[in-house]
Amino acid sequence: MNYDVWKFFTGKKSVTAPLPLTTVLTLAASGSEMNSSMVITNEETRQKFGFANKKLYPKTSILDPETTFSVPADYTAYGAVDAIAHILEFYFTTQDPATPVQDRFMEGLIINAMEESCDRMLADLNSYQGRVDLMWTATLALNGLTAVGLGKVGFPCT
Repeated sequence: MNYDVWKFFTGKKSVTAPLPLTTVLTLAASGSEMNSSMVITNEETRQKFGFANKKLYPKTSILDPETTFSVPADYTAYGAVDAIAHILEFYFTTQDPATPVQDRFMEGLIINAMEESCDRMLADLNSYQGRVDLMWTATLALNGLTAVGLGKVGFPCT
């Protein structure tokens, strides 16, 4: 059978019964290891598509910081910026003005992404603790916890 995968990204097809997904994190960034969303670029049309479906949550995710040791400095920094950008999307687009617990949670993740993770790894790309911290920060950034209780939020950076 021949399927046009782009129909999923343009809303012409929907996921009905996916196979169980297992992810192995190799780049700490968008939290795909713990959410049901993805973004892909169609190189032929140069279009970027986002897609999400509650049936696409991974059943198992493997987060081993050593799998990210080969990620160069620039992509390590890009991953940290990606996690921060997703956190900021929720931080600035919430319609509820009184969310102090979520605000502090998101602020803590941003500080950790910048200072504890990215700075440490840019000084030493083989910093195990830096890789652990960024991996966990990126996972928490877009796994749903940062948006809990915020009401409707947007994705202006996508």
